[in-house]
Amino acid sequence: MKNWVLLIAICIQFSCATAAKITVLPTDKLGFDLDAYQTFGFYGLDVKGDTSNQFQRNVHLLKTAIIQQMENRGLRESPDPKLKINIGIRVEEKIQTRQTGLMTDPGTFNYIGQRRYTWKTEIVEVGRYKKGSIRLDFVDAKQNQVVWMGISEKIIPNKEKKIPSEILKIVDAFFTKINGTSK
Repeated sequence: MKNWVLLIAICIQFSCATAAKITVLPTDKLGFDLDAYQTFGFYGLDVKGDTSNQFQRNVHLLKTAIIQQMENRGLRESPDPKLKINIGIRVEEKIQTRQTGLMTDPGTFNYIGQRRYTWKTEIVEVGRYKKGSIRLDFVDAKQNQVVWMGISEKIIPNKEKKIPSEILKIVDAFFTKINGTSK
């Protein structure tokens, strides 16, 4: 019975795949308008930690999706851009835990001799998952000032084949937050 309850709870958590939530961070620049720029470019990528081929491929997918969105809005990539894009990526492995209880874990109740019963609650590991965050900073190259910042946090799918579609959804959500539309 306890295994079914645990399995149902895990399935509900991971099956409720929500759209990417984007948090727009405050900047000193008010009224950012992407249409005010004609060219864009990326800052260099400084990576520490996971630099596997899989990670590099996902970064390439992220940049390609951003380039597509920028070109759809009439901007072109340039070696001397008016708008620079800084990408920050963080991936953390998280451990999901729960506390044992008499109702959910009756097998942990120990009988020790005559009229002495003991039971302690424990924290047990239920599963592991990866949580990722992507931060985009748009920097006005002339003023060297951040004009727009946004961050997205999401659980990374276990299946590698789902990651490209999730990257596209996240980039689309970022550009929906910029001036309210995505193209």
